[in-house]
Amino acid sequence: MDRTRLIGVWSAVETAYQHRLIKERAKELAAARREHDDRLRRATEVLRSSAPSS
Repeated sequence: MDRTRLIGVWSAVETAYQHRLIKERAKELAAARREHDDRLRRATEVLRSSAPSS
């Protein structure tokens, strides 16, 4: 029976594509991360300010 190593090759190629896209879009990804972090921070502040006092 011949073996093609399909899974290993597929995984390596997919990983290479992902790394390339991450590198090409680093600025966009960093901006999205900052926006996400800012939204999370603001949501946390809202929840804390509206929580009942103990």
